[in-house]
Amino acid sequence: MAQQPNIKSDSSFSIRVLCCLLYFLIVAFYFFFPGSSTYRIWGLNNWSYLPSELAIVFLGAAIFIFSLIYFFSQKNQREYLNGNLFDRKRLFYYVSITVSLLLISAFYLLQAKTHFLGDGYTLLSLLIKDSPLILKQRQIGESLIHIWTYNLLGGGEANGLKSFQFIAYGAGVLFLLILSIFSTKLFEKSRDRILFFLGISSGGYMLLYFGYVENYSIFIVSLLFYCLTGLLIVENKINRWVILILQLVLLFLHVFGAMLLPATIYLLIRKTNTAAMLMNLNKTSKFIITSGIFVSLAFLFGYYYSNNFFFRLTLVPFSSGKLTIEGYTLFSLNHILDFINLLLLLIPGLLILLVSFFNLPLRRLWKRDSFKFLVIGSISVIGGGFIFDPKLGMPRDWDLFSFIALPISILLYHSLISNSKKLPGMGTIILLSVSLGFLSLIPRAVVQADEDASVALFNDYIRLDKIKNRTSRVLLVK
Repeated sequence: MAQQPNIKSDSSFSIRVLCCLLYFLIVAFYFFFPGSSTYRIWGLNNWSYLPSELAIVFLGAAIFIFSLIYFFSQKNQREYLNGNLFDRKRLFYYVSITVSLLLISAFYLLQAKTHFLGDGYTLLSLLIKDSPLILKQRQIGESLIHIWTYNLLGGGEANGLKSFQFIAYGAGVLFLLILSIFSTKLFEKSRDRILFFLGISSGGYMLLYFGYVENYSIFIVSLLFYCLTGLLIVENKINRWVILILQLVLLFLHVFGAMLLPATIYLLIRKTNTAAMLMNLNKTSKFIITSGIFVSLAFLFGYYYSNNFFFRLTLVPFSSGKLTIEGYTLFSLNHILDFINLLLLLIPGLLILLVSFFNLPLRRLWKRDSFKFLVIGSISVIGGGFIFDPKLGMPRDWDLFSFIALPISILLYHSLISNSKKLPGMGTIILLSVSLGFLSLIPRAVVQADEDASVALFNDYIRLDKIKNRTSRVLLVK
């Protein structure tokens, strides 16, 4: 009797080959694309601001890392990283401590020496002058923490930068500590813990912890704590009302925390009498209730958009008009390209992860509360990040929108690792994504630590968004 072909194995092999090709395609973008405003590819061309010798070193590292991953994957063809070596209980602690120490060292050694991105220099000047303007209502929590830290250090011009750097380093250490603890709570095998830890710690948002001057480092840590706590809540390991406290913390730190309200509501009502009643309604009743919610939200949105000028200005214009800058509208090509670049900057291995993610049994996964929670949170932040206007241009305001990547990263890595048996070779794919993450993150940190490279990057960003940055050249003082 003829042997039937292993369709699942063939599909897994094809996915791995495609992921390898995507890996080298992205590395090629890193290495070959120029740092020019001619192309709106600011999420993929950071290597071009480095000295050519250093770019070649990173290229060699990319090839060497791929060779290591390929070598180890060949050692265990059936299921990568599933051998006894990688299931030793203490291995996760060795790996997480080593990686954390390396990252913390990088936070300090590659600390930002220039602060052109975001409102870095503006925030420094306001803090040093002890101006109340730094106390922004939309981010009152982080503003207060920076003011308290500055006063604790004794004030003065020298301590302005130190206070931001101190908070950035501390938040980075706390991020890694929280991630390490929750990895042990969410996964049983050392292999899975290691992959999750590496995946989340290699995201582009980690640049905020390299002595970066802005008010978002603690917000990102709190968002990490929120998302991982939510996963434990759906596993009934933590009381669901804890999420309400974390939601209030997010709102206190930054108004963008409101984007997580749908996910919070889901956690609070799941497996309650209210949820059971809603699920038992017929299709007509569900349609009426859903339509009523959307109509109410649309009415509130329309009201504030028409009557609140500040609210209107915070959004990317829907169509060209008096408020349009350089033709930048919600569905303009530049805005769409900016958003894609942002995602690739924050999750460099996004394409690799998506190829694998969409080969999982998503309908079956939707039955899991953890999956629903992360999907709701991810859709909420993606939608919010897409409609709000980057006042300095998305390339400079990447830090403000960096929060959108965390729920997405957790969704992708958690789903892939939890369902690794559904797609053999998952470990290889995840490590390719992790490698791209660090191959993007470290060069970006080097650029911010090098004055010439940072100025070149800043000038290109000014040319990308001339009107939005028309007064930014005053920051270039020699």
